[in-house]
Amino acid sequence: MEHMALLSHLRTEAPGAAAQAQAIGAPLYYGMRTRWFSDPSACFSAMLSDLQRAEKRIWLAGTVRRGVMWETMLDVLRQRAARGADVRVDCDGRLPLHDVRRLEQMRIHCRVRHRFGSPLALLIDDETLYAGCMEICDAQIGLRCRRGDRLAGMLRLYGSAAASVGGRFFPDDLKERDLAQTRESGEYSYVSSFSGRSGTVLNLIRRAERSIDLMAPRLDGQVRRALNLAAASGIAVWAVVGHPPPRMPPDIQLARFPGRIQGTTCCADGRTAVLAAGGEGIWLHGRGAAEIAADLREIPGLRACEAGYTLLQRRDRLWSRAFPGR
Repeated sequence: MEHMALLSHLRTEAPGAAAQAQAIGAPLYYGMRTRWFSDPSACFSAMLSDLQRAEKRIWLAGTVRRGVMWETMLDVLRQRAARGADVRVDCDGRLPLHDVRRLEQMRIHCRVRHRFGSPLALLIDDETLYAGCMEICDAQIGLRCRRGDRLAGMLRLYGSAAASVGGRFFPDDLKERDLAQTRESGEYSYVSSFSGRSGTVLNLIRRAERSIDLMAPRLDGQVRRALNLAAASGIAVWAVVGHPPPRMPPDIQLARFPGRIQGTTCCADGRTAVLAAGGEGIWLHGRGAAEIAADLREIPGLRACEAGYTLLQRRDRLWSRAFPGR
């Protein structure tokens, strides 16, 4: 379906979601099956399974650091490249130069881009796309990590539009393609990708009607004010953060994750979701959003933050960490 036809169809189903998709300004696609991951280890296992079945194309873009995770993935990439697959890696400059030369010897085209904090994107055979906030590093899967576990929202998108959605992350290699019309199904989702600081997360929070589920490293001023306004309007707000703010109103359910949270994941009304990292990300409306909202409320290891959490209590906690013997 064409972009305008999809917008018109979505407008009759969910006017608020259609307004968000139109504000993004990127092409809208339909007919994608989605799977949500908040555990990087589970996502990495699924990635390896899909990579081992790749035949034509493997394109990877994002943060890559040396270690067990990268070497495990590189071994599969080398095997696929030897069998004739088109394997390309776009890394962000953290990979040493001699590793880049080693990739070229394996028939893997490598390009270094100095864009830090960008999302991870993995395109496999034009039908499977992994996109989200994960990094390729050992700490991501619990190896050599001194700061506890990590949370990173990732989506696995499967369908004929995977390559077109991935074109946002591979702008120099992929172009928008003409897609066959897809019949309506409850298993499918509307998907769009965005780049630049377009305020997509803020727009999603402001258009929520019943509930907001958020996972973020911290709450900046604009997001915190938007959540306060939503909670005051009677919207149920649940937020998982790595660094809680000094003060939050009692209407907001706030939980702290003791490890590190990468990127921002937000779901409104259990129907529309956004994954954002470094100003880029994925916008989603449909069945996959409900899975994200349910998972954010069941993340293990969360610690409740009491209402009235004061700046003085935060200072005392930091003091006790700096001087544990006092």
